[in-house]
Amino acid sequence: MGIKTDSTPVDQPKNPDTDTVFSLYSLFASDDEKAALAARYRAGGMGYGDAKKMLLQKVTTFFAPYRQKRAELLAKPDYVEDVLREGAARARRLHGRRC
Repeated sequence: MGIKTDSTPVDQPKNPDTDTVFSLYSLFASDDEKAALAARYRAGGMGYGDAKKMLLQKVTTFFAPYRQKRAELLAKPDYVEDVLREGAARARRLHGRRC
């Protein structure tokens, strides 16, 4: 929620073309979702806090599988060490020198 925004009142229209929150949301949203949020910005009645919550939901959903995989790997430190050792051995074989 720490993304800097301007002081446009909630009831006033906002410009999605110049807003950082909207720009970030656009990276994760479908074209229809972007159009819907842009329309809400332009209509007024929506605060930046609402847009930030929508952005947070998009980011959380997008990264959920990666967070899950990280949690799985954290629970298997021996497996991670084995993979790293095997990768280092393969790199040494491929490059013919010690890494």
